[in-house]
Amino acid sequence: MNATVTASAQAQQRGDLTYLLAKGTNIPCGLDTKIVTTQPGFTRCIVSKDVYSANGQTLLIERGSKIIGEQTSALLQGQARVFVLWNELETPTGVKVPLASPGAGALGESGHAAYVKYHFWKRFGGSIMISLIGDIGDAVGNRQTRTSGNNNHISYENTSEAAQQMATEALKNSINIPPTGTINQGSLINIMVARDVDFSKVYELVNPYGY
Repeated sequence: MNATVTASAQAQQRGDLTYLLAKGTNIPCGLDTKIVTTQPGFTRCIVSKDVYSANGQTLLIERGSKIIGEQTSALLQGQARVFVLWNELETPTGVKVPLASPGAGALGESGHAAYVKYHFWKRFGGSIMISLIGDIGDAVGNRQTRTSGNNNHISYENTSEAAQQMATEALKNSINIPPTGTINQGSLINIMVARDVDFSKVYELVNPYGY
């Protein structure tokens, strides 16, 4: 066995934190639009709490700021969270901020929790019904054999095999129907800032006493 070699790293000074929205900051937000994963599309949320700079001195994102996001991917089987990339924030004063940051849960987990419909009957209902038809055909055939004897036997094998083939084909066409995730408007979500954002070009602290 060989030891794992890890590269060394060097610490750097970030500089002035007065106007810095630091990577990893959580932005609490309330959904303004409903999300349904059947189709990709845009969504919007409203910031529900003021967000301050890395040193806590400067209000960078006011409560009521709007954030536009995009949901592009459908859910896969077994998934219960929706991935949304939140692209752009606009404050009430007209400051636009390129975020390009992912949505997160209350504890920082990736994605937004959704109510999921797995479409069981759409996926398996047709196959189940066709299989039942085949079973009924088998039962009728067996009963006909017992009551009529071998001389008057009517064969239901072809019908049964056809029903099985139809059930298999129906299952192939419906088994891959993806689940549908829904998040209602008004739901509280988080956005985790994916990179440092510098506000120094749009904000300036002014001494209220003039000195």
